[in-house]
Amino acid sequence: MNPSFDNIMQTLKQFDEVWASQFKNAINGLSNKDIIKASLKSLNENRNKFAHGESVDISFDAVVSSYNHSLQIIEMLDNVIG
Repeated sequence: MNPSFDNIMQTLKQFDEVWASQFKNAINGLSNKDIIKASLKSLNENRNKFAHGESVDISFDAVVSSYNHSLQIIEMLDNVIG
């Protein structure tokens, strides 16, 4: 399973509905939530392309930027679950 925003939400719900709600609210409360979600989506899509032998059209700088934005998702998860 790819760690998309929806898959993260579904997994959290399987453990605890409150965790899922808190996580969703935390992400949606960020001013850059759209950038964070788009960054995670980009990383997943390009990883899948690479893994399946397709060419990827993302620069290294874009990967680093997406990764750094996606770290906020991990931080939110840690805050909710931790």
